Amino acid sequence: MTKRLLLFDIDGTLIDSSGAGVRSLQSVLRHKFGVIDDLAGVEVAGRTDTGIVHQILRKQSMAVTEENTATFLEHYLEFLAVELPQRQGRLLPGIAELLSRLQARPKNVLALLTGNLRRGAQLKLAHYGIWDFFEFGAFADDHHDRNHLGPFAQERAREAHSMEFAAANIDVKKWVNEGSLLWNFIGHGNPIKMADENAFIISDVPSLTNLDRLTFMIAASCDVGKFNDPSVQSLGERMVLSTTGGSIAVISATEQALSGLNGEPVIPVPVAPGSADVDRDGSAAVNELIAAVGNALDGCP
Repeated sequence: MTKRLLLFDIDGTLIDSSGAGVRSLQSVLRHKFGVIDDLAGVEVAGRTDTGIVHQILRKQSMAVTEENTATFLEHYLEFLAVELPQRQGRLLPGIAELLSRLQARPKNVLALLTGNLRRGAQLKLAHYGIWDFFEFGAFADDHHDRNHLGPFAQERAREAHSMEFAAANIDVKKWVNEGSLLWNFIGHGNPIKMADENAFIISDVPSLTNLDRLTFMIAASCDVGKFNDPSVQSLGERMVLSTTGGSIAVISATEQALSGLNGEPVIPVPVAPGSADVDRDGSAAVNELIAAVGNALDGCP
């Protein structure tokens, strides 16, 4: 039987820890180093725990060594275990039901691909009751750059199931070309790709042949629908402008969009593909950054 490997991120995808991770990082600085820091300027979204600690050490003019990193992370996990029960976090809506249904299908293999340390991932997911859904994972323990975590997950899948798993990129193009009506993506992205693991990239667009059965693409992801920079033609724009296949319309963010606001009501701003008439500085809330790209939307209410 052919099996499908399903890889899940954690924060903003499965759970909302209500800032337990950031608060734990701040606690390490305060209680172990005597430093009060709001972590302004430290990039957290889309980073691994290891990479975040590297940024913090540099900001505090501390040496980025294996010893300093390991010590900081050890203290971080201690504070995280204390912080999680004190925060008003939650399992995101529908996740328990989704995981149960996916696990019930023998062809599905559920695993993690996350910037969390393995122990941190276990603390978070066990706290919300879903750790046991996942067979294995790729974590910050494996590499400080999450772009390199995909091969670790694939290798563990091969070891656990003694078989190769098809790349998500192949499945995505297959589903679009077969005429999937709606394509809904939630995860990391930028103007040229979806997911750090390159589930779909801008150079894939010419390979789409669904011109007579166009999909409707929704991407809750940073920058995929970026249209406000004349020097950049984003993946979202390319999907609408392609002459061989793609999307009848795309709803996506034009700038960085934080997952914590994905539950807020969103009213997309309709724009024509290729236009550049909106200027954003990246500081607005997610529901002010969403654009609907496509001439087919001109007549929509």
